[in-house]
Amino acid sequence: MDHDGVQNIVGVDASAMDEDDKSTMPETSCGSNTALFCAQCSVRGRSICAMLDGQERKHLDKLVTSRSISAGSSIFGEGDESNHLYILTHGVVRLSKLLRDGRRQIIGFLFAGDFLGKQNAGEYACDAEAVTDTKLCSFSHPMLTRLSEAYPGIKDRLMAETTNELEQAQEHILLLGQKTAAERVASALLNFACRSTGQSESPLTFTLPVSRQDLADYLGLRIETVSRTLSRFRKSGLIRETSRTSMIIDDIDRLEDVASGDQFG
Repeated sequence: MDHDGVQNIVGVDASAMDEDDKSTMPETSCGSNTALFCAQCSVRGRSICAMLDGQERKHLDKLVTSRSISAGSSIFGEGDESNHLYILTHGVVRLSKLLRDGRRQIIGFLFAGDFLGKQNAGEYACDAEAVTDTKLCSFSHPMLTRLSEAYPGIKDRLMAETTNELEQAQEHILLLGQKTAAERVASALLNFACRSTGQSESPLTFTLPVSRQDLADYLGLRIETVSRTLSRFRKSGLIRETSRTSMIIDDIDRLEDVASGDQFG
């Protein structure tokens, strides 16, 4: 499509989004601030923006709404109406569901480059909270529909993300249903390390931004079990904890063996 066609998409959707965003996203900033936000974005190559050329991205910059969320703040709650799809550009987000008896089950953590929310209208199926100070860019559903129609590559990227989310859900089911405590903790550490650094060779230093309780709720374990397992990993020379939020994996091959089910004494 030529750039005039993109401008039509921009113009039609912008007016609709202005009314929606004013009422539902009071923390957003837009206009020239968003253009700067987009220009400095570290995940453009992994988001739907990667499907557009430079001029098309400039048009998109006028539409995208950026949002900053403080650590510990809610992004949306289970049952809230879904109006937007978000792309996480900085920080870590926790997804969870509250059971009837008050227990919390964490169903996932999202990192920079991940998608958050629904691609269509409806209600959110879980709570989303910022674990760290977080930045998001927001696409309203009408805008997303028009972009998908105009650029098949964007539709393909959204479909790929849906497949990725399904695969992650299947991995989490396997984690909870079949793995031992040591296997669960090892798998989680490897997942956090690889997703936050993009590296897979030891020694691997990474930030573990979640609390021990978060880790326990994600793995379906008691917090005492998580702490005891981490202590065993330390004594075995697999990991070092330099602070409450910083960790080094000294032997990634052995940790992968533990995650895969090799006996860990």
